Amino acid sequence: IGEPVVAQLSSGKPAVYIDSVKGVGAITEVLVVNKGQLSNPLYDIELQETSKTLRSASYSVFDINKDGILEIPVQENVPAVAAAELEEKLYLTKWCSFNGENLTNQLTTMINVLDGYYYTLPQIWVGNIAILKDTDNRIREIYSYDAENLTVGESLLYLRAFSKKEWQSGKYDNLGLSEVASDEENVFACKISKTAQGAGLSLENVKSNFVIYKEE
Repeated sequence: IGEPVVAQLSSGKPAVYIDSVKGVGAITEVLVVNKGQLSNPLYDIELQETSKTLRSASYSVFDINKDGILEIPVQENVPAVAAAELEEKLYLTKWCSFNGENLTNQLTTMINVLDGYYYTLPQIWVGNIAILKDTDNRIREIYSYDAENLTVGESLLYLRAFSKKEWQSGKYDNLGLSEVASDEENVFACKISKTAQGAGLSLENVKSNFVIYKEE
């Protein structure tokens, strides 16, 4: 995917991070020197692959929380809301630091590659949400989810992308959306449910956890 990166593990030990294409996705290998020998501690000898960092999208290592340590993107399944999507697997991306032995999740994002943004989820939501993915209407909607009973609850956060022309037309004013961010071409807006508001989610929270990005 990119050039190998020389950086430190979260333990401070020097290492080389290597992102590689694997099928339609990617893996990250980490090379370190132990007792004078080069080793790849993420490599699973039994499976003969680096399964822990296997992901369906070609995201690269990135210091996503700006703590000076690279995080490795790790895929986590998330339930779909719409019946039409049940056969399409949806994923969240956990960004994990690595100390040479263990991957430790630092934050979890919902990435929308088509519209070019990611949203960092409140940690309390991880494992307790389902996602509605409506590509045609540029919508991602996050719902509460009961993992024990496999049931979808109520909407928590509705996110939608618009062209600037669409947004300024007034056509969508009746949806009760608030602008979260914008760039030269698009406006990104949201609607926070009363339940999520009651749990402390505010527009400022959403804005601070919403990032527009461009794939290189």
